[in-house]
Amino acid sequence: MFCSTLYGQLAPSEIAGFDYKVLPSVNTIEVAEYTLALNQEYEMANHALGLHLSYLGRTFSFFDVDNFRDLEEVEESHQFALNLGYTFRFNANWALNATVVPTISSNFGQSLTSRDFIVNFDGYISRYWTKENFNSSINFGLAYGTYLGEPQLLPLVYYFLSKENKWTLTLGFPKTKFSKIFNERHIVSSFAYVSGTFTNISSALFFEGLGDLTNTKLVYNNFDFGFEYLYRIQPNLTASIRSGYAVAGNLRIVDSDDDLLYDFDPNGSVYMSMGLKLNLKYDK
Repeated sequence: MFCSTLYGQLAPSEIAGFDYKVLPSVNTIEVAEYTLALNQEYEMANHALGLHLSYLGRTFSFFDVDNFRDLEEVEESHQFALNLGYTFRFNANWALNATVVPTISSNFGQSLTSRDFIVNFDGYISRYWTKENFNSSINFGLAYGTYLGEPQLLPLVYYFLSKENKWTLTLGFPKTKFSKIFNERHIVSSFAYVSGTFTNISSALFFEGLGDLTNTKLVYNNFDFGFEYLYRIQPNLTASIRSGYAVAGNLRIVDSDDDLLYDFDPNGSVYMSMGLKLNLKYDK
């Protein structure tokens, strides 16, 4: 199950997490992100249900941005997402997965309307293999979401391989990740992933020749790659540190017809991220 707006959803055994990320130089813009996530999964005979609630707050600090009068209206954005996932296992080798993610994505400049809501979803089939200490799967399907900023239908395909208590590999779209498990306290990972948001700017923005426009959209997406270190502080608490480079693909404002109104012309930035994850299901 994937969410197109957040990297690093909680693992099934983790019930809560907090993350803070800073991109200090996206051209002349600094970006700060705050993520809070809650997670619960239910396993039955050949069914699994997942419930994932998340909040993403983003703050843009603009420097030397010309010809844009209402910067304060786009400095903050908020996203609340409810990820509802279902897996049906036909047998030990095949499963069908579906996820629906109703999302509020807005700057909350005015009262909420239907323009502040987006529904992301995906559906895919999984084929599993098990051999000695190795587990693997190939997963393929379709996803409708904001991985690239504006909502669109995209292929979803990835391959997963793990060696018990040694390492895991996920290879595909929207995320590729390799994790080396040194012991129960230390995990080091390298990753590459794409994510994006499509935020309704409900307050009025002034554009030369067009006047004041409401319900424009802030399109933002990037491609991140880097490293992550997980340290289990104690059985139920894990700290995470991530560092890498984010290539900003889009940071622009479009109208209701997706026509370009303003492009902030972003570029790449190094970043640092720190977080905590809570696990109440840990078994020694």
